Amino acid sequence: MGWATPLNSPPFGLSRRCGQKADLEPALTAHPPSPPRHEAGGVTAPALPLRPTLPRATVPRDAAPAEKPKRSAGMRKLPLELIPRVALVQEAAVLGLGADCPAKAYGRWNWRRDPIDAETYVGAIERHLTLWAAGEDLDEQSGVSHLAHIRACCAILLDAIDAGAFLDGRQVSAETIRVLKGYDAASMPAVKPVELVVACDRH
Repeated sequence: MGWATPLNSPPFGLSRRCGQKADLEPALTAHPPSPPRHEAGGVTAPALPLRPTLPRATVPRDAAPAEKPKRSAGMRKLPLELIPRVALVQEAAVLGLGADCPAKAYGRWNWRRDPIDAETYVGAIERHLTLWAAGEDLDEQSGVSHLAHIRACCAILLDAIDAGAFLDGRQVSAETIRVLKGYDAASMPAVKPVELVVACDRH
């Protein structure tokens, strides 16, 4: 006689409630007996033994991986795996909203069809960065991080430059570059506070 499992019974070792963490411990330690097999002629063959469940080997997260030729070859390739997934998916969410949202309807890869100018995207990057630096995490229109919007703007600029669809209208300033690269507070002369000098002169 075979086993009859009620239709509303959960699988062995799993929780009955949806969304509740499954209890797999019984499934690793014990098994129900295997049901007998029925063959032609009404002869019952002996039940086959179940294959024992072996404990899964675990490796500490901080353990150094073994040196393998495949890994050594992979280490010399472009490390795309270093791009954090959370940044990747949020950037994709921003690009998807801009491309597919009916309210915007820019279309996918629209910057390749219509060349873009630097000033527009510099302004967008600075607005998102200023709002994020002031304490606002999410863009109020998209609900996605301002940082993801900055990533999307930078990605569009890089692709437009690569595709020859970039209008370089940057406000070039050699003096700005010189000051930023040459500024070093450690090498500048010390300036005495005016209040401290006045206070010392009075005494």
